[in-house]
Amino acid sequence: MLLRIPQLMQPHEVQALRQKIDAIPPEDGNQTGHPDLKRNLQLTGNNPAARPLLDEIYKRLTASPQLAAFAVPRTFTITINRYEPGMYYHFHSDAALMGNPGQPQPIRTDLSFTLVLSDPSEYDGGEFHVRTGYGEMTLKEPAGTLICYPSNMPHRVETITRGARVCAIGWVQSLIRSPDQRMVVMQLSQLHHATTGSDPKHPLDQQFSQLRENLMRMWAES
Repeated sequence: MLLRIPQLMQPHEVQALRQKIDAIPPEDGNQTGHPDLKRNLQLTGNNPAARPLLDEIYKRLTASPQLAAFAVPRTFTITINRYEPGMYYHFHSDAALMGNPGQPQPIRTDLSFTLVLSDPSEYDGGEFHVRTGYGEMTLKEPAGTLICYPSNMPHRVETITRGARVCAIGWVQSLIRSPDQRMVVMQLSQLHHATTGSDPKHPLDQQFSQLRENLMRMWAES
């Protein structure tokens, strides 16, 4: 299953973040990937100037109730990618383990995400393709949109022919390893909200909360 969150960031927020990103010289993306698969630029936590921007993105991700319900996140790893003319990323599935500077150990990649920071009018090419269980999807989303999907789904970025495609990308280790169990918890959370309107005084609120906590107690890995 793939999650799409439009306007996780508003246009003025994206613009302010992009001004900071564009002011930092990027690194060669081949430092963190196979050179036969990709050609791009990146900013990671190895660059002290990029860390406040990655922290800003992290705060936005963790503030999203939709992402929390979908991913049940334990921890994140975040990178900023930039594609300029001639750059691409061929079909691949993400590595099972990813790390960030300062992390005592790498995280298990249960889910991958892309937060779009370039409007489609800024570049040609750069379409994002992901192979789901229901066929291949092609996406070219407005700036501020978040896409989250299982890390084992093959995906690619088409070659850029004009402009620049800038995205924050990363990985989530979920508290719940099983995607089927995560789906049950998400559906329960959605039913809870639809039934009670998140009103703590609703007569069924405690029953929903208790059921979710019991499922988390059985399935979660702290």
